[in-house]
Amino acid sequence: MDKSSDRCSMSRRDLLKNFAYGTVIGTEALLIHRLATMDPPQPEISLGMPDCQPQPGKTALLVHYENWGEGSEKETFHNDNIQIMSFLLGSRGYELMNIPPLEATQDNVFGAIDRIAKRTEDGHRTVFYYAGHGKGSGICLEGRPAPLFPDELLEVLGKCRGKKAILLEACNSGSFTDYARDFLPTYERLNGNVIDDFVVLASCPPNSETTVLPEYLRRRKLGPVTFEFSQGRKLGPVTHTLHKLLSSYSDVNLSTADISFADEHYGQYLDGINSSRSDPNSPPFSFEIQRYSDTDFFL
Repeated sequence: MDKSSDRCSMSRRDLLKNFAYGTVIGTEALLIHRLATMDPPQPEISLGMPDCQPQPGKTALLVHYENWGEGSEKETFHNDNIQIMSFLLGSRGYELMNIPPLEATQDNVFGAIDRIAKRTEDGHRTVFYYAGHGKGSGICLEGRPAPLFPDELLEVLGKCRGKKAILLEACNSGSFTDYARDFLPTYERLNGNVIDDFVVLASCPPNSETTVLPEYLRRRKLGPVTFEFSQGRKLGPVTHTLHKLLSSYSDVNLSTADISFADEHYGQYLDGINSSRSDPNSPPFSFEIQRYSDTDFFL
């Protein structure tokens, strides 16, 4: 993979010091917070300017869900995940659509996918990125008591022509890769095609939990506080790994790229994390990203 950047080149350090950025989403603007200066200094890595114009045939839908129960503190647990992925995808020419917390309902998510699907043609690249919470074998949406299950999400995304990347930052999200690999082929043989030309990256295996790093380790005093670009940021394993890949290489094939980054760097702390939990029967934490793919997908 080429380490050069093909457009809007600027050093990462300059971007971090000088650029507070926003991305136009229809008539609205998603304000992205200014990124803090890194300390200690880090290697210079080129990133595309985040104000690059969207390119035809590239769309990304980012869904942000927070588990805000009545009377909760409304902590934006996944805010950094959304900000970083908005920056990385926007810098690669994706038109961004963002659904914030409290608006991440099934109607809004499915409606956004339907609008994208009507605009897609062969060769289009669609990214669905979810940062939120997983429950059982699905992901949570606002106002929906039961989780959104893999078959439901894949069916609606299957309306999009071209290639699809489904990126999930949530506990139990490996249920989506398992479904795509083990159950979807049988279902399609009996009921017809649902989705093709897609790749799924999930932040952990089924029946396991994941968390944002390295903030969780810092709070539990289990590991390092700083980790390259993410100092002071709360990033999940998928976002961590994609940041590493997308900020280093101009061509990243999600179907074949090395996705062991988060697990290799944080897996050594899993014993401490799991043993420190108050409920010994809780599902184990994992940073082992899961993948299913039936096609190449170059971001």
